[in-house]
Amino acid sequence: MGDVWTWIISFLIHITLVGFIVYQLICLADLEFDYINPYDSASRINFVVLPEFFLQGFLCFFYLVTGHWFMSLLGVPYLYYNFQLYSKRQHLVDVTEIFNLLDWEKKKRLFKLAYMILTLFLTIFWLESLDLSRNQLSGNIPQELSFLEDINMSHNKLTGMIPQCTQLGGQNKSSFEGNISLCGLPLQESIFRDKAQSNLQSKNKC
Repeated sequence: MGDVWTWIISFLIHITLVGFIVYQLICLADLEFDYINPYDSASRINFVVLPEFFLQGFLCFFYLVTGHWFMSLLGVPYLYYNFQLYSKRQHLVDVTEIFNLLDWEKKKRLFKLAYMILTLFLTIFWLESLDLSRNQLSGNIPQELSFLEDINMSHNKLTGMIPQCTQLGGQNKSSFEGNISLCGLPLQESIFRDKAQSNLQSKNKC
């Protein structure tokens, strides 16, 4: 279940970061079309710059401590770029120069947006593999999980039929073992079949 929470937290952080960047782009667009003045545009952008930097750094650290090395390394260039801007005191928008640097400020944020959307898609596809073993899960397996390429639901309290004609039916038998009331491929036995065999053995003894 830990992988699920890791995925949810990282997904929410990605959405928040995308929101920060889109908000900054909107402020720059409003300035470009004279909807707001340079002071308001700069102050609104600067208000979310440090939260964006902090949240992106936290995301890299979060991936690192949860053992997702690839995702953590993927965020290092973004983190390094933010660190360079902060160390050179270039992370905030200068109200006196915002008009002259308007195109450059937009390009920076568009690049960041493309980078975050890429990692967001990778985060979404990351859920194709999921380990839900030994979590005391009960009930039927939802049909909505049939898109997963690799799932481990062993040693729970699941019941009913494994969804067939989906990728779940092609999983290894070990992915569903330990659920005594679960039946269907790839499992070869079910509780109902076991009961039938047990009743047959009892009759034979009589």
